[in-house]
Amino acid sequence: MPVRINRAITLDFIVDGGASDVLIPADVAMTSLAPARSQRATSSGNSNTTWRWLHAQSERFILRELSVGSRVVQNVRSSIGSVKGEPLLGQSFLALRFLVH
Repeated sequence: MPVRINRAITLDFIVDGGASDVLIPADVAMTSLAPARSQRATSSGNSNTTWRWLHAQSERFILRELSVGSRVVQNVRSSIGSVKGEPLLGQSFLALRFLVH
């Protein structure tokens, strides 16, 4: 299912009701989601590289927005998976109320 992440990138996700979180592959997070997060970490005095920052934060993080069609879910708990892994829509997305835009 096509899902737009933070109004920046659209990926095909697998709906996985057994997964607790949305799962974003590490290669996607590093190339398309990390720059803004890395800048925030760096501006707060953290001099780690993007990869070290992502690795340290890989347990869980919050995606600002996920969109499926005209439906939008904000502040979605997510995790970073293995490089080249499949993006998964888990319960952190499925259990939230959709907001119509």
